[in-house]
Amino acid sequence: MTNSYLPVKSAIRCLEVLVAVNRLETNATVGEIHRLVNIEKPTIVRMLETLTFLGFLAKDEKTLSYAPTGKTLSLSAGYKKHKLFSALISPLLKEFNRIIGWPVNIGIYDYDSMLIIETKKESGQVSFGRTFEVGIGTRAPMLGSSLGLAYFAFTSQIEKNKIISLINKNKKDAWNLIAQDHNLLEKKIEKIQKQGYSLMQEDFARFQYNNRVECIAVPVKYMSTLYGSLNVGFLKTVINTDAAINKFLPIVKDMANKIGEHVYKKNN
Repeated sequence: MTNSYLPVKSAIRCLEVLVAVNRLETNATVGEIHRLVNIEKPTIVRMLETLTFLGFLAKDEKTLSYAPTGKTLSLSAGYKKHKLFSALISPLLKEFNRIIGWPVNIGIYDYDSMLIIETKKESGQVSFGRTFEVGIGTRAPMLGSSLGLAYFAFTSQIEKNKIISLINKNKKDAWNLIAQDHNLLEKKIEKIQKQGYSLMQEDFARFQYNNRVECIAVPVKYMSTLYGSLNVGFLKTVINTDAAINKFLPIVKDMANKIGEHVYKKNN
């Protein structure tokens, strides 16, 4: 499908700023938002003032920071897909987090990304820092994030083609350039399928976490049905990637199998 009109850049930027403030949850500063969206700070300020005028944000005059208001809930009121799945897997994900001791996330396919529908991190566990944490509702890029690559590698060719078409049309980030190189993408997918897990693309890890964090993800499936993907994130200064794969991968795979089987049985 072709667009009848060119996208309105100011609207895109305004929504990007709103997403960033929601992700930071409370007291988001211009500097923190700039780190997430890579928009010039004067433009961010204009977007923040517009969103405050519309009632989607509240401004703290003392700290010059912004927080989402209850009105932002109206923007997602029509989306229901994630709720049943999240209710089914939340207890299992809590168990997984307790066993593995690091933040864990599960995502489902949504348009050209993975939508994080449940995340668990117990109090006292290592934090990645406020700017680096992800939460429910975060969209993880399909070809950049570990969640996206784990799902993409195991989905059907028809769905792969659809996703690639969407990415090539709309996404210009560095980690999406691989979508334009069929041979390179095929090699990456074959590697993920063979090893049974994915890591983040380096470009995305650098942008999202300043290379401080790595994530290991596996598909969540049962028999021929692919439901989503599951990952665990860890600080590379605490445990290196090879050691983490050896230690965590069997646990992640086992939990993904449990979740897949549980969802299948509840829906059949």
